[in-house]
Amino acid sequence: MTALPRILVVEDDDMVGEILKVMLDECYDVASVAEVRRALAEIAAQPINVVLLDYNLPDACGEDVAECAGRAGVPVVWMTGDLAAADALTAQHHAVLTKPFHTSQLLEALAKAVQGAAVPALRAS
Repeated sequence: MTALPRILVVEDDDMVGEILKVMLDECYDVASVAEVRRALAEIAAQPINVVLLDYNLPDACGEDVAECAGRAGVPVVWMTGDLAAADALTAQHHAVLTKPFHTSQLLEALAKAVQGAAVPALRAS
């Protein structure tokens, strides 16, 4: 049996984090954390294939997690409801999902990130 790709969901809203975990559980091995320090520890402790990262976190900036993931060679897919932040991240060639997004957009972005392909910015319609 082949191991599922490991996704680290970093989302401070517990309900959103749980919904994402349930949505992804069939296709991925999902770990979910709500704080930057725990996300950094997860990235350091075990292999992660993709980080699904909320832009606005209460304890620090998501950029700290993205920087750590980048040093570890782990792709990041950003999530945000802040359109200005989405535009800035997109301009920097980051993969971005704007909230609310569709399940199909999420799955497409993660699949591309796992495969190492460039992920275009995806906006909810």
